[in-house]
Amino acid sequence: ICGGYSPPAGNDLRLSALLARAKDPVKPKDVAALRGLPVWLFHGAKDKQVDVNGSKAVYEALGGRSRGEDLKLKILEDGSHMIWGGVYRMPELYTWLLSHRRVCVRADAGRTDAARPGRGR
Repeated sequence: ICGGYSPPAGNDLRLSALLARAKDPVKPKDVAALRGLPVWLFHGAKDKQVDVNGSKAVYEALGGRSRGEDLKLKILEDGSHMIWGGVYRMPELYTWLLSHRRVCVRADAGRTDAARPGRGR
């Protein structure tokens, strides 16, 4: 997510259409699919290309402070648009990333062996 989020643009993939949608206000329903994921947003306070309020709006739409450590927003006061070098040098980023685990559910979970393809009869 780069400074904002908008739902898929449908069939209109022209750059002008995509840029126009990036300025749309973020609604909780637009990011509902992301609410169960851990997210840490970063934004430079001095960013002149992408408004920092976009990241703040995404943070709020995702649940804000009510999500605890699963949702974080860090505004880098001296950061501009290209902040990733500094972000990747933050040891706490890796601690946070490694504190989360993806839970994988097998597509055939709950099936008996006889109901699984290639098993049983």
